[in-house]
Parts: sequence; structure tokens; C-alpha cells
Amino acid sequence: METFAPINFRAMLFGGRTREGRVSELYILNLDTLMWEGPLETGPGPEPRSLHTCTRLHDGNVLLLGGMNGNGDSVKAQWVLETGPDIKWKRVSTSMGTQTRQYT
Repeated sequence: METFAPINFRAMLFGGRTREGRVSELYILNLDTLMWEGPLETGPGPEPRSLHTCTRLHDGNVLLLGGMNGNGDSVKAQWVLETGPDIKWKRVSTSMGTQTRQYT
């Protein structure tokens, strides 16, 4: 299960699970042209995961929480996808601390 989140006139598709295992690929759908970009190179970022959630924040960035990694363990790392001109991941801390989340 991957996550799909709106970003302005684009939608982000991140992670999920394939026959080979969990992935950490990021794709962007342009909602005006209905054309896909990706997988995008965003530098260091989240480990492969599924069963996570992505939530658009008030500043237009996207918060990635929870999920399950390739070993079947709950993921503690929390990330923000900065959606400015240069899309990139940034590891963050939230008030949730390092509690794990699945099926969020």
C-alpha cells in the first residue's frame, strides 16, 4: 500500500510494496497534464516502506509517518518532503517522538 497526497496542482505517490518487496520511490502526477514524473531523485530519504501515511502540511510540504519496512518492522523515522523548486526529503522530529505507527 502506497500513499497518494495532493501538492498544489500535483499529486505525490510514495512507497508501497511490489513482488520484490517494499520500495521508497517517489512519483509526481501533474494534475493539469495528467503526466507522471519519476521515480524522482531526491537525495537521501526515507527507507522503503508500506502501510504509512503522508499528510500535506499548511506550508505545502508533506509529512511522512509510520509504516512497515522490508523486514516487517514498524518504522520510527519521520520525514518531510520539501515541495519547493528542488523537491527533497528532510528527516524531522515530531511531538510523537519515536513511537511506531502502522495503518495510520
